[in-house]
Amino acid sequence: MTVHKRAVDLLGRIRPAQTPTTVLHYLYFEDGTQADACAIELRRAGYSAEGGRAADEVSFLVVVREHAAPTPAYFATRRITLSGIAQRHRGDYDGWEAAVDDE
Repeated sequence: MTVHKRAVDLLGRIRPAQTPTTVLHYLYFEDGTQADACAIELRRAGYSAEGGRAADEVSFLVVVREHAAPTPAYFATRRITLSGIAQRHRGDYDGWEAAVDDE
């Protein structure tokens, strides 16, 4: 069982399975210029993406926000897509989180 499948299974115990929710994806960069360029590319591709300093105050973070049904296929596809975009800008995809309650 993949990490994505286990996480989706746990999420399904808390909220109705495959119900759309807010999903955040995290991309990290060593340089603010790289993070900005990545956020621009993501927005041009139709994603909601915001960038800024990461919590460590050293690296830079781009957060991609989507409203989606959290399925293993969705997460696998997004991980591949967002990892590729991050890597083009010398960054790393660091994972996701999904809201348990969107209210």
